Amino acid sequence: MQTVTQVADAMQYVLTKRANELGRRTGFIKRKRQLTGATFCQALVFGWLGKPDASMETLSQSAANVDVRITRQGLDARFTPEAADFLRAVLAASVEQVIQAQAVNTPVLAQFRAVRVIDSTIIQLPDALADQWAGHEGSGVKISVDWDLRQGTLHAVHLHPAREHDQRAPLAQARLSADSLRLADLGYFKLDVLEMLAEDEAFWVTRYKQSTTLYGATGAQPLDLVAVLQASPEQTIDLPIQLGATHRLPCRLIAQRVPDDVLRQRQARLRQWETDKQRQASPRRWALLAWTLYVTNAPRTVLSPADVLAIGTVRWQIEVLFRLWKDEVKLDEWRTDNVWRMLCELYAKLIACIVQHWLMLVGGVHDLARSLVQAAHTIRAKAWQLAEFLTNRQLLVRTIRKIGAILQAGCRISSSSSSPPTWQLFVA
Repeated sequence: MQTVTQVADAMQYVLTKRANELGRRTGFIKRKRQLTGATFCQALVFGWLGKPDASMETLSQSAANVDVRITRQGLDARFTPEAADFLRAVLAASVEQVIQAQAVNTPVLAQFRAVRVIDSTIIQLPDALADQWAGHEGSGVKISVDWDLRQGTLHAVHLHPAREHDQRAPLAQARLSADSLRLADLGYFKLDVLEMLAEDEAFWVTRYKQSTTLYGATGAQPLDLVAVLQASPEQTIDLPIQLGATHRLPCRLIAQRVPDDVLRQRQARLRQWETDKQRQASPRRWALLAWTLYVTNAPRTVLSPADVLAIGTVRWQIEVLFRLWKDEVKLDEWRTDNVWRMLCELYAKLIACIVQHWLMLVGGVHDLARSLVQAAHTIRAKAWQLAEFLTNRQLLVRTIRKIGAILQAGCRISSSSSSPPTWQLFVA
């Protein structure tokens, strides 16, 4: 019930009162008229949430659903630089709302106060928007996300230029509370940050970055990792090490031999890399293809080697989230050549993604055993009803509660013996 009221409060505040304030502050709304900041935002957010490839005709009907009569031509004329600034401000306001659901008690993960997964995805934009969002070539925006898999909270959805390295995003330096776990890709691998987290008594599990110097447990001399791995008859190895030439972070290296078919795939990719780059990979890099390598500061009493390897797959949940946003909400697709309409659509759809995420939390879909895609289909069918009831507290709460009940009744991922889904790896 608490999550239901949290979501209702957030939706009403961001998409009504705050949207109207920001409409005036950004100059998008200059005088009193039927189309307000709130109704413009609602028409787009719920229009695209309900139908991600909605045309202007459909969006004008979405506007009518929130009691605004405007033609598709009139609506299309509202996509301006001021409108983009306005929607970006509403997006920032939505990110500020911290919605927490009941913590899931997935075995292994339940021992951590939070399980924070950090990663980013890139949306390519037309070159004409390079002054807004600079890419490596042309224009692109990078969306960095910090997601707690235990309570489902989106702690950050940060936008920055696509050419900017992940480590420059504010969330890359985010501190964690004690007994929390951080999962991040190699783009966020930075020894200073890992050291900071360890000092805060937080835990981390990350893939091993091959250019990082390793020492044995005593730190007396560098570790010849290839020699150690090749000399071992074990499929899985758990080594106490020190990480980094100067940092010397005490931690563990977990190594597991990969199956022959996986090794062949990795070798094919590395050969292609050599062809593309016109350079040869080092013998060390070739040798380490045979192993999956993680480093962690969690002691064995907290995470066994099998636990570390299973948790390594959990990081991919954020890739599932990004695929959901791109495939289901069509975050990177638009039906126009108007660059300002494209930018408006990107921001409005991101707001829709956040609203959708809030609603999923009501149904407990942050549980690893639940399907985000199935949940999105249920929410999509209720999008216009949510918009219609947005200003009616009683009906809005009732609708949100109903959505939660539907999600809780289904959206389950089936088990599999041949290709176990992530949740199954944590079932004893």
